[in-house]
Amino acid sequence: MLRTLYESYIRNKKEAAIHVGLWLFYFVFETVVLKIFQGYWSDFYYLVGAFMINIALFYFNSLLVFPALSRKDREWRFPSLLILEVGLYILVFFIFGQLIEQLNRKRLPMQFDLRFIAGTIYRGANFFIFSTGYFFYKRGILSKKLEMEAEVNKQSMEVKLIKAEKDFLRAQINPHILFNTLNLIKVTSRNNGPATEEAVDNLAEILDYALKEGNENLVALGQEIRQIENIININKIRYGDRLQLQFAKEIADYELKILPLALLTLVENIFKHGIVTSGEQPATIMIRASESHLIFNSSNLVKPLRSAGTGVGLQNIENRLKIQFNNNCKFTYSVTNNIFSCILELHNLNNGH
Repeated sequence: MLRTLYESYIRNKKEAAIHVGLWLFYFVFETVVLKIFQGYWSDFYYLVGAFMINIALFYFNSLLVFPALSRKDREWRFPSLLILEVGLYILVFFIFGQLIEQLNRKRLPMQFDLRFIAGTIYRGANFFIFSTGYFFYKRGILSKKLEMEAEVNKQSMEVKLIKAEKDFLRAQINPHILFNTLNLIKVTSRNNGPATEEAVDNLAEILDYALKEGNENLVALGQEIRQIENIININKIRYGDRLQLQFAKEIADYELKILPLALLTLVENIFKHGIVTSGEQPATIMIRASESHLIFNSSNLVKPLRSAGTGVGLQNIENRLKIQFNNNCKFTYSVTNNIFSCILELHNLNNGH
């Protein structure tokens, strides 16, 4: 028990100092109360000795006996320790009483009888109750601390998982844009050689944006629109006058914060999977943005033999939107009468959500 007390003291010296202070206060208080009721001061050495025995009972009970309750494989020890504790307490008090008598410091002779046993148990009951309450108080605090630590660890793990997922999704989107844009330039170089240099410049700017800003959680809307215009320009070079695309924007705040590569991927998908040369059904892109609200709307004819893709781009955008904006976003897309339509709404952006 002494080793347990020492280890407990080393772990928390501040708490140990509080214990010492409380015990000193209790000793003085009990000494004064006994003086008032007895009419004389009790023997100092007897009071100190009895007090030390009761303190030993307090810590024996709270640090050894009751902790056995929390060990399911050792519950059988509890009644044994309790009986041993009471027996030792009575025996130690009797031996101490005999020692005090030998030193002629106790006023009344001590006899080991039923009255002595009952009185000793009654005297120790207060310390037994105090130590029991102390044990459950400490166990409650420890349990709460462990719960809080577990919750903190859980939240920390969730944050790490979300970050890892966002990084993974971005890593998938960047090659997706690069691959499709390179295909566009390959076709452009065949049909319009002199314009290839301009298309390469546009691609270089897109890649620079994807590599630098793509690693950010949020980017300014103006930066994303700039890359959308680059994608559109590359396809203007590719299709020339055959390109049927209506692109409009109503932007009140170009600094509005959005996900990087999200709108860019949606526009890129129009050229990858859609028909953009139909005069009867031109592709459309509309971007509206206020100080805290964004609406992206697009539509296009779907190719009759659409490439069997996995829809990684759309799935990743949807997942990233849920992670970043939670309930402040709405993302829907569908194919009706061979027309693919997409609507993205973001709310409560406030220049950096």
